[in-house]
Amino acid sequence: ARCVAVVKGDVAQKENVSVRVHSECFLGDALGSTRCQCGPQLRSFIETVLGSSCHPCGILLYLQGQEGKGIGLSNKLRAYVLQDTEGLNEAEANLRLGFPPDQ
Repeated sequence: ARCVAVVKGDVAQKENVSVRVHSECFLGDALGSTRCQCGPQLRSFIETVLGSSCHPCGILLYLQGQEGKGIGLSNKLRAYVLQDTEGLNEAEANLRLGFPPDQ
């Protein structure tokens, strides 16, 4: 996985710096999927921390290659099918596909 860091302001020697570690989510971040909170959480951090004069500094760590909490885009789409056809929630669908629960 690759990590992109977006740093606002001088964070060296600062306390209480707002940080978001965000796993890439193509469906939520780019396509606006409403099945997860990824896109809204990312946009909220960008608007309220990185885009606000109220916060002099902040850090966004964007983890690429972590789609679907590390299960990949194709498996995330398989989980969507299970959610639609069997009424499972995200965690249940991921477990059914053989992935461990979120830590």
